[in-house]
Amino acid sequence: MKTDQTNSIVQFIINLNLGPLRPFSMKITIIFLSLVLPSTLFSQSNQIYNLQDFHALSDSVFLLLHNEDHSNLASLYDKSSNTITREFVSRGRGPGEIENLGAFIVDNNNESIFLSDFNSSRLTQYDINGLLINEKVMPTQYITSLSYYNETLISSNSFFAFPSEIDNKKVLISYLIDVTDFSITDSLFFNIKELPLEQIKGIEKLQFLKLSPKVVQIASDLFFLVFEQINYVFLIDRESNILDKVVIDIPNYEMIKTVTHPEYGTGTRTRDIFNDFSQFKDGVLFTYGDQSLGVPFGVLNLTANKDKIVSQIYPLKNQKELGTEKFSITQFDNKIWGFDGSKFIELTF
Repeated sequence: MKTDQTNSIVQFIINLNLGPLRPFSMKITIIFLSLVLPSTLFSQSNQIYNLQDFHALSDSVFLLLHNEDHSNLASLYDKSSNTITREFVSRGRGPGEIENLGAFIVDNNNESIFLSDFNSSRLTQYDINGLLINEKVMPTQYITSLSYYNETLISSNSFFAFPSEIDNKKVLISYLIDVTDFSITDSLFFNIKELPLEQIKGIEKLQFLKLSPKVVQIASDLFFLVFEQINYVFLIDRESNILDKVVIDIPNYEMIKTVTHPEYGTGTRTRDIFNDFSQFKDGVLFTYGDQSLGVPFGVLNLTANKDKIVSQIYPLKNQKELGTEKFSITQFDNKIWGFDGSKFIELTF
């Protein structure tokens, strides 16, 4: 084999011995074409490819988080020019790398990006240019989401509920993390008996039930705790006391169900109707819906009046522009965008 690197040509000489027939020699030349692709990931129809989530840094610049089939995890997209201006965060297990993205949050004021890694339990901070600022292995592996309030990261931790211990057991649901050194300044707990798990028919047959609440701080001493699989929202204080709770009435919503498989036994079927959230003004916006399940898209706006939850549901007016399954949300100033895995649109409701 010989190679012409200038023209990207590889030549193979293949000799075929055909037995009693005369020897036959054949030369095959393969030309490898090197294609230079533009840094545009969007078509004129505003299609987005290989994305896991997104965040608005301004009304025209977005942070994009890519799926596993993309070499870099993050990039910056300029909507005005329809181009990717920068890519960063390599995938892997080395310093500053992320192997399996668990959660992320952006501090727009300080231009900092925080990412958690499911596999390594690391929490990592980058600046908006992709420069590694800080990273630390945290004491929990199951950080499923992050929120930000006044120089503090608030983690949302998954936990396992065991039917035999449901009556009176407090579980860790969140760490409050100082952004300067990633030290844990406080923790939040929750008593499982506050959940209506007894309404889940056949729960006694389960070995365990995994729950993934979302914890969002909205004031110095107030936190929303949203159980997306159960449709319950709690307002708690810094001492983990429950101040208020409401049940969100979503049309066609289906709570957790137990199902029995002939080979694998009893398990659960969950519908994560609350898809994503974005902190907005003095509250938080949650997206909900899955049109493939008959649950129309909408936005849940949660605020608090002293120690009472104020909730408002807004069905999307332009929900047909999104896909049939879940969608994410981001906002900047008064603009709110939705993203369904293939495109994003400015939401109206």
